[in-house]
Order: sequence, then structure tokens, then C-alpha cells
Amino acid sequence: VPTDGNFCVNGVIGADRIPHPHYFEVQKVYQPVHFDGAKLTDGRLLLHNRYLARDLRDCQLSYQIHRDGELVEEGKLNSPAVPPGERVGIDASTVSDLAQQSARANHEVMVTFKLKLINDAAWAPSGHVVAWEQFAWPHDTPAEPELPTGNVVARETKDGVTLQGDGFSIRIASDTALPDSFAVEGHELIVQPMRWNFWRTLTDNDEGWKVDQKLGAWREAGSKAVAKSFELTTDEAGRAVIDAVVIIPNPYSRIELRHTAAVGGYLKTDVKFEVLAERWKPDIPRIGIQFAIPRLFDNVAWYGRGPHENYWDRLSSAPIRRHESTVPKWV
Repeated sequence: VPTDGNFCVNGVIGADRIPHPHYFEVQKVYQPVHFDGAKLTDGRLLLHNRYLARDLRDCQLSYQIHRDGELVEEGKLNSPAVPPGERVGIDASTVSDLAQQSARANHEVMVTFKLKLINDAAWAPSGHVVAWEQFAWPHDTPAEPELPTGNVVARETKDGVTLQGDGFSIRIASDTALPDSFAVEGHELIVQPMRWNFWRTLTDNDEGWKVDQKLGAWREAGSKAVAKSFELTTDEAGRAVIDAVVIIPNPYSRIELRHTAAVGGYLKTDVKFEVLAERWKPDIPRIGIQFAIPRLFDNVAWYGRGPHENYWDRLSSAPIRRHESTVPKWV
């Protein structure tokens, strides 16, 4: 029977033979080897072979060390001969030493181990990744980077404040307290002004408990946000500072903002959001900002989990590093 029901044909691979994002999660969760890095800082890696009838002699163990997503070290370790169903500790002191040497203040170091087929198998070619795992190397909480000092010209107009420096210009609208123009070297980067957004696409579970009815007031709340105060000052370093208070009438909420502009086109924004209407606490579908950029920006690069779509409850298959994609693939 023809149907467009969204619970139909939800396999891990689409009818067009393109894997869905959860294909990679299934592959990761079902992998036959488990990596235990509890003692990695002491130079020990524990491998648990979950195969029932084969050891790991046909696999090569390798490692990669990334700092802030950039590969800084890689190599191979002795191939582990782990019997079926057994756990065996591996000497990973070389890796732990290199990871510690790669560690820097305010940088994130990730250690990734991979087990790859040494030779061709009936089911996969040599080099196929049988199992892998990534571990974050311990580090101190990064300090917040300091904004550069220098001269940024701030000019008040009837529509807001324009901030100008070498090669950039930013305009903060007085009615929303958000940027409605951001130009670098004469090229405008915002084609639709920033606006508050408290809504998102509903999931099946959202529709089940009628989020669109119970929380529907948040759908248009962002377009009703109005700045009630807007003040231009400077901080102790002479940087331009804009303090504003924005009110959302329904659901009644208050937003406090502080924009700090710095040379180089930096704009740091601190936000405090408070829902004052009791019946709407704490259910907010999303707290965010939306804007549009020119179509010529068709490539995407980010540091974080990827490269495929992932969520807080479906992320073990998405390693942390620098990823690149295109807008059509990304969205």
C-alpha cells in the first residue's frame, strides 16, 4: 500500500543505497573489539576480543594523535594476539608519551586507535577498519582567550551602533540588539539580519506529546523580541561595549546582552536568558539565533564530531576532529 508514513522503510541504508547516519552508529556499536582506555595515561590499553571463534592476529593496531583536530602523530603498535572472548593488555607507552608531549595549554588532544585487516579477507580488503576508538587526553579546563586590544571606532546612529576597524564593519541594530550587518574587506556576510529563534523542527515524540500546542508560543517569540535599553560604553581596555536588555512579551522573558568589539573583527557576546512567565519554565524547544549568509558560501568546515549527523545519544561513531563538507551535503 503506498504510504508516506515516516516510520516506513527506515533502514540503515536508503533505497538509493546511500547510508543513513545511523548506519555508521550501528557499525560502531556492533564492532567486534572493545577498547578500554582507563589506564591509557599509564601506557596501558586493554583490548576485549568479542569474536566467538577468531583471534586478532590478522589485524594491525595503529594510532593517531590529533591536537585541536590536526594530526600531529601517527604510527603502529605490535599486532595483538587476543584470543576469542579474552581481554589482553597492550603496551601503549609510546602513544601515551607522544600524547603527553603533544599536550599544550588551551589545546585538546585526542588519541584514536584502529584495528585494520592486514590482508584481504573474503568479506573486506586489507586496510579495512575492523574496530576503532577515540580517547580524550586529560587536560586542564581551557582559559577563555583574551580579546585583542586596539582601536575600534564606534559610531551611534538612529538605527543602532556601527563598529569599524581595519578591514571590517559591524552594525548592531538598536531594535533587536543583534548584528544586522557584518562586512569584511567590503564583503557583506549577513544577507538577512540576525534574529532570536526559540523553535526547531518537531520530532515524532514532540508531535506525540503535542509540543506544537503546548509550546507553540515560542514559534514566533523571536520575531517579537524588542530591545528596551541599548547603551554604548567602553571597557577598561578601551574596547567598544554595547549593553542591552531585550524583552519578549509572550512568553514573557528577559535577555541581557553585552557585545564587546575588538580589532580583527572579533565580536564577543555574553548572553543571560531568563523566562519570567512561570507556566513556560523550563520547556523551551531551542535557544538560538538565526541569520542568512550569501549563497557563495557553499563549503562548511568545523571542529567537533562528524562527519555525519550525530546527536547526544548517537555519537559514538562520530570522532572529534576537523571536518569538511559542502552545504548541500551538510544540511
